[in-house]
Amino acid sequence: MVDYKAKQNQMFSTAKSLLDNSDYICVAHAAYYACMQLVMFIWYYKLGKTEPELNQLSSQNKQKSHNVLNNFAVNFIMQSNRASSRIDSATVRDKMGQLKSLRNNYDYKELDVSYDDSKKATDYADDIIKTIKKYI
Repeated sequence: MVDYKAKQNQMFSTAKSLLDNSDYICVAHAAYYACMQLVMFIWYYKLGKTEPELNQLSSQNKQKSHNVLNNFAVNFIMQSNRASSRIDSATVRDKMGQLKSLRNNYDYKELDVSYDDSKKATDYADDIIKTIKKYI
């Protein structure tokens, strides 16, 4: 079984490789899911939550599971005793939103994918991953 941290490393490596090879169409997708792997690590291993709990919260709050997971990750960071937790939680929240928007645009719309947006996706993911890793 491959754990969430290993999946995160592989997905982020894939995103960077796609960018380096000018294969932009899937960069935002891989970058986004690299971040989601760490968010899922927090949910399952740091918070001790389960998939049924995730499904229940998603249903109760009428939110998609990714939104629930991201909110819990932001709150997990915010509740730490670190002096930078307020800034770090805002970084994760804001950049995950921007990265998700890029992923949605390129996964679900017929748009030309540019180097600049693909680079933004890997930069956002890099910032998110580095920030989350300070807390896990």
